[in-house]
Amino acid sequence: MTTGSQQMVQAAAHVPQLVRIARGTALFAAGTVFGLGLNYVYGIVLARLLGADDFGLYSLGLALFNVLTVIAIAGLDNAALKFVADTKAQGNSNQINGVVRAALLLSLAFGGIAALLLVFTAHGVAHTVFAKDALEPVLWWFAIGIPAFSVSAVMIAVLQANQDVVWRTSIKYLMDPIVKAVLTLILVWVGW
Repeated sequence: MTTGSQQMVQAAAHVPQLVRIARGTALFAAGTVFGLGLNYVYGIVLARLLGADDFGLYSLGLALFNVLTVIAIAGLDNAALKFVADTKAQGNSNQINGVVRAALLLSLAFGGIAALLLVFTAHGVAHTVFAKDALEPVLWWFAIGIPAFSVSAVMIAVLQANQDVVWRTSIKYLMDPIVKAVLTLILVWVGW
């Protein structure tokens, strides 16, 4: 074979991987646009439903939630992504379960500690820092979600490490905004 035909054979061998990458990229882009668009609409609808005062309380609670989840995750999502991918590349598949289990347990523990911190400081934060009595129960509700968010961030990183774009995109950019919107509408409808 000539050098040109060898290169064509090598290039043809990479076509399935290129198609897989292209499909994953297209799915990720479509899911991201849909998810971010839905989150944007969600914010607008929520602001209209709640009014300025209640939406302000929601925004304060969300800001504290976001700060505490970053602290609670403590980089465990990035660690899981790196170590699972490295362990998989080395062929040590029996060690992957240990890495995933450790990351999930640590994220659950850190999330629980952050949630308890928010619950026990909610009164002081609401009354002393913001002088908003109605903020305290909002902080309690957000505290419930901290451990769940921490664990889900690690689980999504594990999916990414396993190169499972479909599940990662479906969960993070499709199911998450849809479930959030549906639950919010149910809670508003009930009167909460």
